[in-house]
Formats: sequence, C-alpha cells, structure tokens
Amino acid sequence: MTKKFHVDRRVDHRRVRPLNVFISCVVLAVLVGGAIVYYDIVSSPTVIDETKNKPITGTISEDISEEFVFDNEIMSLRLPGAWEGVAPLEGAPGSAFRFISKSDFTSGRSLDIFVDDSPSNPKYTKIIPVIVNQEKLLASDISPQCYTFTDDSQVQSIQAATARWETAWFPCEPNETINVVGIAAKNNTKGAVGVDVAGRRVIMLYTDHSSKQDNRVFLDIINKLRFK
Repeated sequence: MTKKFHVDRRVDHRRVRPLNVFISCVVLAVLVGGAIVYYDIVSSPTVIDETKNKPITGTISEDISEEFVFDNEIMSLRLPGAWEGVAPLEGAPGSAFRFISKSDFTSGRSLDIFVDDSPSNPKYTKIIPVIVNQEKLLASDISPQCYTFTDDSQVQSIQAATARWETAWFPCEPNETINVVGIAAKNNTKGAVGVDVAGRRVIMLYTDHSSKQDNRVFLDIINKLRFK
C-alpha cells in the first residue's frame, strides 16, 4: 500500500507584535555597538599620559641651571656651574687664565685662555674656525681629528703638522689619544696662531680627557664669551 503525505503550505499571517520588534532592534543595536567599541579599543594605539611615568631621554650632562661667571677688564666669560677659575696660570707670563671643571663626572676638562700672550708651542687635535664680530667670536662647527686630513708625511714628524679646516690654518697635534681643541680665524694666514678680537690677540685651548668627552661645551663657551 502506498502511503501519502500531505504538506501544509499555508502561511501564518498572524500579526507581529510591535513590542517584539522594538526589543529585537534594541538587542541588535547593543550587539553592533559593542562590536564597534571592541574593535576601536583593539585597533587604537595605546596612549600614555605624558604627565605620568614620563620617560627620561638624553644623556647625563653638567648642571647648567647655574653658571660660573668670570668678569674682569679683559673679558666676560660664562661657564657651566660646575667649573671654577684659576687666574692667572702659575708661571705663565702676561694675561693667562685657566678654568677647570670640579665635577666628578666631568673631571678632566679645562680651558686655557691667553690674551696678548702665547703658550709654548700650542698644538690642537681639533679646531673650531671662528669669525670675529666686534667683541665676540662666531663659532663654526668642530673639525674631526686633524690627523685625518693632514699629509701623512707631516703626521710622522715629531713636530706638529700644519693643517687647514674650513679656510682656517692651525698647528695640528697628530696624537689621536689626546683631545685638545683650539680656535682659528677663518681665512687666516698659514702659520698664524690665535685670533685678533677687540684689539687683542687671543689663544684658547679646551682640553677634555673626561670619561664623557663633549667638545660642544667649548662651542657654548665661545658663543657666550665677550672681550672688552
């Protein structure tokens, strides 16, 4: 016997209640909103309040909140607060001044200034070319070690070689194990030593044998220096 099956294809036309529609819409909106907030949190970069836990950057340096000021009838000089002056140099004739860093961190830094006087056979491993502007000096950048751009035959000599950097001639100390920086006028003549400023001949030697050598300290000193 063949069994017959009846499929009821009638459509239920019962009325959909408005309350059910409203609840469904609210639930759907909550789900969509939650998904958007979650995506925003996951995809957004972490923002750190810079007023809290601010990272420390840069390198340790001398305290520049205070300055050591030296002022006399020849010049006005400003140095980092951790420096002190010894003037004049012991045994040096004329106007010769020495300033040293007394900080443990920068021990080994010193500055010698000769005014209308000259040290015995001054030599520099690096040079800062300067331009004279009335009573002050306009400093350029610092050269690399002079042995790197001096003729090899001169470097082998025991005596200092004559080097030139940015149109400034100066006596080069080829010993790369020391760090003595000097100044020289741009467009000077070969063999000239020192710079003529405010009617005076000035020679400056900055020595840095500290554990953290920083010749930019010398640049800052030059830019603040005034002669009278």
